[in-house]
Amino acid sequence: MSTSRITDCPVCGQGAATPWAWLTCLPRGSRGPAAGRRGGFGLVAATALLLATGTAQAATGWAVSDVFTLDTRGLSAPTGLTASDGTYTDKIRVTWNAVSEATNYLVYRNTADQSSSSSLLTATNTAGADDKTALAGVTYYFWVKAQNALTNSAFSESNSGWRRSKTTQVVGDYDGDGLADPATYDPATSNWIVRLSSAGYAPLELLGFLGGPDFVPACADYDGDRRTDPGVYAETNGEWIVLLSAFGYQRLDLPGLLGGPGQSPAPADYDGDRKAAPAVYAETNAEWQVMLSSQGYSTLALPGLLGGTGYAPAPADYDGDGFADPAVYAEATGDWIFLLSLYDYYRLEKPDLLGGPGFTAVPADYDGDAFADPAVYNETTGEWRVLLSSQGYQEFSVVL
Repeated sequence: MSTSRITDCPVCGQGAATPWAWLTCLPRGSRGPAAGRRGGFGLVAATALLLATGTAQAATGWAVSDVFTLDTRGLSAPTGLTASDGTYTDKIRVTWNAVSEATNYLVYRNTADQSSSSSLLTATNTAGADDKTALAGVTYYFWVKAQNALTNSAFSESNSGWRRSKTTQVVGDYDGDGLADPATYDPATSNWIVRLSSAGYAPLELLGFLGGPDFVPACADYDGDRRTDPGVYAETNGEWIVLLSAFGYQRLDLPGLLGGPGQSPAPADYDGDRKAAPAVYAETNAEWQVMLSSQGYSTLALPGLLGGTGYAPAPADYDGDGFADPAVYAEATGDWIFLLSLYDYYRLEKPDLLGGPGFTAVPADYDGDAFADPAVYNETTGEWRVLLSSQGYQEFSVVL
């Protein structure tokens, strides 16, 4: 790329507001720089001047180098490109260092580290962009080009990133009274708030209790004492941490136990032995992996069992037979799909049953009738919506 930077006018000695403004200072028929009357340069002479390069003489008799400084540096490719790794559940954030003289940036993406086959993701005038179309757990590679009115830069160096799966498996029966206790978890602070039904649903705040930025909740009754055990799961590396209520909330660390990028925790009692099995669900291919406690925690892989793009796991015992039923929830539409164990895992689809944008699935037995109730929670508004099975699945809503 070659751009031109004008110097002072060779005739009048004044700086020019635009690269060609000083051409009117040259006398008609002039063969070189000369002070004197103002006049038109003439199309032929001007054209010859513009075509001249190096020390070649234009039709005026003087060199372009007497007037122009040629800048062949162009725009530099952006540096410092970074893409978030599992930081967000709804996007991948891409940032880079701003480039001087750039007015725009073009962001490219690929599932392979090859810029030549990448696709344009978006254009922006700031040094950052969010990829909200990324699938959970898929590793994407990103590049950025700087741009202005004259040219584009080369590709930046690549950087990879991925989006974390959504999960809110934090609701459970923490006090063992048979009624689910609403609860929330903040990964930024590791703070938990649990509303125990046995205490009139008054909030119990547990500051810095368990977890952290890389962990999502994975609570279930792992030890079979009819009390939910606080647990967290790291999607980055498949680590699980559980506080076992039957053993005085002893901390059990299980690095690399099960799962990884793109796999959400879905623990539940799938085999009916009253002990929750660690399990994960992959949105990209609808695969479930379950470590059945009755089988010595051997892993059962179920490719394509249930779900897919846009669906989050929502397992629970919806039919009251003591076996957790695989289920998924689509936040975009409020659709639910269940595989009911009591009926030989019959597939039950319920379009627009409950929820929608902004609501995440929090199913549990809120009314104590041994049937899990479909439920959703909106983190922004604090609203809970529940379809109580004991009330004919009538919808109840409350803000906590």
